[in-house]
Amino acid sequence: MEILPALQDNQVALLISQAIDKNVPVEALEKLLLMREKLKAEEARESFYSSMSEFQGECPIIPKSKKVYGQSGFLYAYAPVEYILSYGDPCIKELLKKHGFSYSMKSYVNFKEKYVEALCVVRHIRGHEESTSYPASFELEEKTRAMTMSKYITGIQTYAARYAFKNAFGIITGEVDHDNYVGRNVKETLVTEEEVMSIKELLDKSGFEKEGIYKEFKVQGLHELTLKQGSKVIDALKRYIEAQHRDPLT
Repeated sequence: MEILPALQDNQVALLISQAIDKNVPVEALEKLLLMREKLKAEEARESFYSSMSEFQGECPIIPKSKKVYGQSGFLYAYAPVEYILSYGDPCIKELLKKHGFSYSMKSYVNFKEKYVEALCVVRHIRGHEESTSYPASFELEEKTRAMTMSKYITGIQTYAARYAFKNAFGIITGEVDHDNYVGRNVKETLVTEEEVMSIKELLDKSGFEKEGIYKEFKVQGLHELTLKQGSKVIDALKRYIEAQHRDPLT
């Protein structure tokens, strides 16, 4: 069976022009206009993915430059969005412009359900756009006394926005150099914000309740876990989830 080649935009435009000259019925003209819009949308979508592939091919792995310290010393490191955009030569911001991308960030706080959702809308110069969201749950009882509610929620929003942005463009950040922990009292080092989020996500997938963790480690919130305890919880939850999804016949 012979497959006819797809009509190009200029061919559709020519058909529309001819249809107008011949006074074809309005219904037929509307179909041609819809065909042109669909064709443009498909071309814009293909151009979006092509440019995204080229961008990701040129985008380097971003090191985690921002270090956070507590009373016991170094806690964790991450790469802020502003650092991600300025990293490299050419920098990421210039690479985005080179490949025709722009973006906008939005966030929504749901106090009733206790979560923040960040949305990164990526737009391409050819007209196609796609959105990537990242939800981050929070526990109000885990807010420290020294931290205002506004600062606490802003921190969760920033965390969610960072991941929404990275996921939207497929940006990879380097792992934390665990050698930084050498010589420090690991038992006194608290879990990072990212590890707390990982534990919450794993709890949702496993069906376990966080109260079991509180009882096991004698804490009142996930942020009170030490680095060693947090790693232990994450490993245990991952093993449990993998065991639940393993094919019993293999």
